[in-house]
Amino acid sequence: MKELTKILVVDDEEINRKLIKERLNRLGYSAVEEAGNNRDVEILFKNGYVPDLIFMDTSMGRDLAGYEICKRIKNNDYDSAVIGMSASLLFEECAEKWKDAGADGFIDKYSIATLDGVILKAIIIYALKKNDKMFHSVKSDPFKEVQ
Repeated sequence: MKELTKILVVDDEEINRKLIKERLNRLGYSAVEEAGNNRDVEILFKNGYVPDLIFMDTSMGRDLAGYEICKRIKNNDYDSAVIGMSASLLFEECAEKWKDAGADGFIDKYSIATLDGVILKAIIIYALKKNDKMFHSVKSDPFKEVQ
């Protein structure tokens, strides 16, 4: 793993991007960029920004679904790991769509806030391992009290 991991957070809701970025910063990841839609992602890639890891929302408003953007990234042979995210109650259905799109994992958004930092870091490290072709999905209890 590189000393400075470049992470891109893609979500159409600015507040979600800020919260996820803040959580990743607290875990020691400082090179975190944000994008609000597929056009932002395309511009970043065209300008030479290829992140090591992308946290991408499933539902992007009127834009392409996150897993569709993931397919494009994977089909263009970019070496970015992608972890899909969703706040949907249809966890298994969303996870399957991300898996079919070639994502490296799927996590519900509640997990980002509620998972222990060590566990979240482990998920990131697993996703970044290029020799690990297993798909990982993590779901937490949205009603669990955050400590």
